[in-house]
Amino acid sequence: MGSAITPSVPTATGTWRGTGIVYKEYGEGSAREIGATKDEIKFIDDKEFRYPEFNGMYGPIEGLTEIIKSVQTLTFGLLTLTWQNFDDCFVGLAVTDAGAYHQIVGDLTIAAGDYHENVSWNGERHDGKYGIIILYNALGDGKMELPIKDKEDVVANVQYTAHYGTATPTTPPFAIRLED
Repeated sequence: MGSAITPSVPTATGTWRGTGIVYKEYGEGSAREIGATKDEIKFIDDKEFRYPEFNGMYGPIEGLTEIIKSVQTLTFGLLTLTWQNFDDCFVGLAVTDAGAYHQIVGDLTIAAGDYHENVSWNGERHDGKYGIIILYNALGDGKMELPIKDKEDVVANVQYTAHYGTATPTTPPFAIRLED
C-alpha cells in the first residue's frame, strides 16, 4: 500500500466565521447597520454561460465559452423590523410619518433613492481580520415576506441585487475585500 494522503488543513487566514454585520452605504458618510440578522446570509454571483455549438462538438470548447449574464445578490433573514428597514430593504414602498407612528404603503415605483451606493456583509476570518462582500448600486428587490408563527420571531427575508452602473455597464457591481 502506498503512503497516506495528507489532507489540506485550513488556515486561520483562509476560513471565515459565519457571523457578520450587514451595512447600507458601508464606507460612506451615511453608513448604517441594517440590524440583527438570523439564519443564513448568502452571497451569490450567478453567471450564465454561452457555449457556441458546431457540428461534431462533444462539449464546451476551451476559449469559446462566453459569460452572457452575471447577477450578484445578497440575501439574509432580518430580525430588526423598523420603518427604516422596510424603506431600505424593500423597493416599491412609501413611508410616511403619521405622528405617533410611521405608515408603510405600497407605491409601485422605483425611485433613484431606492438604490443604495452599496450594501455589504462585513464578517470576520478565523485570524481576526475582516472579509467584506460589497454589492454596488444595490436595490432591495426581493419579495416582502413576513412569516408570522405563534411563539416565534418574525424574520423578514431580504434580497439585495447589485446593478451595473450606466457608466460601467460591463463591470460587475461587486467586490470582495480581504484584510491583509
